[in-house]
Amino acid sequence: MNSHSIVITALLIYVIIPVLLGTYFLLRRARDRWTVLFRIVFLTTALPVFFYVPSWAMFWYPLRYIIAILFIAGIFKQFVYWTRTGWYAQGIVHWFGKGTLIGFAILFGLVSIDVFSAFNHPECVDVPAPLHDGKYVVIQGGSTVALNYHGFVEEQRFALDIVKMKWGWRASGIFPPENDRYYVWEDSVFSVCNGTVIKVVDSLPDQNPSLTRFDSINPAGNHVIVTCDKGFNLLYAHFRQGSIAVKENDTISKGAFLGLVGNSGNSTEPHLHIHAYKDSKPVALCIDGRWLVRNSRFEGN
Repeated sequence: MNSHSIVITALLIYVIIPVLLGTYFLLRRARDRWTVLFRIVFLTTALPVFFYVPSWAMFWYPLRYIIAILFIAGIFKQFVYWTRTGWYAQGIVHWFGKGTLIGFAILFGLVSIDVFSAFNHPECVDVPAPLHDGKYVVIQGGSTVALNYHGFVEEQRFALDIVKMKWGWRASGIFPPENDRYYVWEDSVFSVCNGTVIKVVDSLPDQNPSLTRFDSINPAGNHVIVTCDKGFNLLYAHFRQGSIAVKENDTISKGAFLGLVGNSGNSTEPHLHIHAYKDSKPVALCIDGRWLVRNSRFEGN
């Protein structure tokens, strides 16, 4: 799937459909109280899915709040319809519509359970932010696959993908084809722990966002692995080609400059990937005392 297909699909699923649904339920009068009841259940279960699951930095971050307000307004509007209708049914066609609502409500309810489970985590190791220059947002993060697709790989279960955000956007455009239009491009990456560098890869080319070719042989792209003094390994991935400033066997301190954010390896756009592990098991990280999930924001310091 090319970048244009990704943009169109994401816009349809995460923006256009919820806006149309929210507007419909806000303005379309319910014919009976059964419809009102099923609408409330549907909107209540769909709200957390559309609020948490999309990576809102891909579009415009405040959109998540606009859609949430639209859904909440739709829920309250149903109580107005409740006072103006009765329990009478409207025939098999209307019952089919009610059944469809309940079917989707069950689906959204199951997804919502996974969404809220992403906020639960084992005891985490607290580290400082690895990026210091501005405001950042997590595009993959959390302890379940609903908010973090890295969960399909056990070692990366608590991994974080991070981009930079300005005025609610992570780039100049929704999915621009040039790396330098992404605000996190060439941001400095710093070590979050004292430790020893055990692996460095620095020669792989950066991807073109509009012509991404997934690199299954070198998924981390240009990367650094540090054995931290706290007893685990930490991988920083997708550096810009030729930007890494440390060498294997270097002893580094917390805050040491590692390199520049790039777009190498299995990457569709510039971002920083980090995850910690010990004996191939994931280690949970908190950034400045916070457990971060998809759409969590933080400031570099």
